[in-house]
Amino acid sequence: CARDVIVPVQTEFLAANQLPGIMSAVDDIRSRLNPGLKVAGFLPTMFDGRSRHALEVMERIANQAHLWGVRAFKPIPKSIRFSEASSAGIPILKFAPESSSARAYGSLAADFDRRPRQRAPQGADLRPAQPPRRTRRRTPHDQAGEEEPRRLGWPVLCRLRRLQAPHPGERR
Repeated sequence: CARDVIVPVQTEFLAANQLPGIMSAVDDIRSRLNPGLKVAGFLPTMFDGRSRHALEVMERIANQAHLWGVRAFKPIPKSIRFSEASSAGIPILKFAPESSSARAYGSLAADFDRRPRQRAPQGADLRPAQPPRRTRRRTPHDQAGEEEPRRLGWPVLCRLRRLQAPHPGERR
């Protein structure tokens, strides 16, 4: 049985928001199948350091790692060579060993091999001390004491945004 799991996380907002669910799934696996399973850390992938969004998501991943008591590994940079290797069906370390992504994965493997081997205590719980709080943004309706408008689902919001988008020739 595996002793450790590395959780890859794409450096996108929605992917980072799924970490509590992933940790819950690992906890279920641990309680039912593999009591010695331990999360080694979160591995941010497809990281573009030029993007402020990616940097914000990296910060969110680091905060989640701290909350769960696991490590946040160095990010794997986004690379076109990685996409080419994937479409060719060849590992990046063979396809383009000089690429930044290949070097990052090599560094991760070396770092993972150097770390001291520790076994998780039997029956240890992976859940954080306090679950992340979800707070609702205050709206003008809250302040005026009005009833809050009905919340719309994601598909409806997408359609509304398309309807509100300006015509290609129009200015906003």
